[in-house]
Amino acid sequence: MAGHIAGAADAGQWARYAPHFAELIPVARDLLAEAPPLDSGTFVYHLQGLLAFEGVPVWSTELELLLDEFEVECPDCGAGSAVCLGLDADDLDVELFAADPAELTGIGARLHAFAVDGGQGEVAVRG
Repeated sequence: MAGHIAGAADAGQWARYAPHFAELIPVARDLLAEAPPLDSGTFVYHLQGLLAFEGVPVWSTELELLLDEFEVECPDCGAGSAVCLGLDADDLDVELFAADPAELTGIGARLHAFAVDGGQGEVAVRG
């Protein structure tokens, strides 16, 4: 819950409460390390909280979308599409491919490393 509060803080609130959020980073790391390998929901929830306490934009509030559905925009035409993860429908004929982990940079590489180190193979592939 505290992670959601930190993730929703505006610039003024962030400046005011940043020292308090920083105190919660070790707690969030410990909780993340204790997430059961087969419980991707708990892992993603705790990782999202850690990112919120660190002040990471977007992923601190949107990471949980990796568990279900997220929206993407076509880089060519700009059309929006919803991607439903884990959905097995006969009328879908587009296969999604995960990025090559060796080519990830920045927050993508960091999120992938967290998932791999946490034994969260399914999350690593989705992220």
